Amino acid sequence: MSSLQAEVTQAITISSRYESNVGLEYLYLGRNGKNEKHRFLLQFDLARIPTRVKLLSANLQLFLVNAGNKEDNLQHTLEVYPITSTGWHKSNTTSVVPWNKDFLGINEDVDKSSVGRSSAVQSRDEEKWLNLDVFKSVFNWKSATRRRPNYGFMIKLADEDLALSLLRFASNSHENTSIHPKLHVCLIVPIW
Repeated sequence: MSSLQAEVTQAITISSRYESNVGLEYLYLGRNGKNEKHRFLLQFDLARIPTRVKLLSANLQLFLVNAGNKEDNLQHTLEVYPITSTGWHKSNTTSVVPWNKDFLGINEDVDKSSVGRSSAVQSRDEEKWLNLDVFKSVFNWKSATRRRPNYGFMIKLADEDLALSLLRFASNSHENTSIHPKLHVCLIVPIW
């Protein structure tokens, strides 16, 4: 059994219809007061994963810096979806560009059947790792029979209307590289 860690190639927070944030230390989810929802996108380099392997697991790890205002007393669940509609780039991405539906339509721009969910996050939580199972997505990207393009992941809150403040996660631009987003893949390489 082997383990690989894939590197982030792109990360962006979509913060409004015509604005996105790139290259910041943090990625954001939720709402800032009554403002528009925030979602973020991540893409990983999967080139180091051989095509003819048996995948055992794939986990997305995100470092939660803080989960909003402690006074909110809310519980959140994160959802991670594989993006299916199109490639994106940090210089051309907002909530409306290049997607079929604003903020990436579920089952139009992302695959609802491959959603991964986190354990509960309390609004008082801070400085902890969250793990999301993304096995099905990585399997579909690397499988010889089901190969799909790797457009990355969209991460959102399960109930975005419930959010009263922003949840903050370390990005791949954070100065502390040990808390960057990680994609851990466990696999077996067959011996021919």
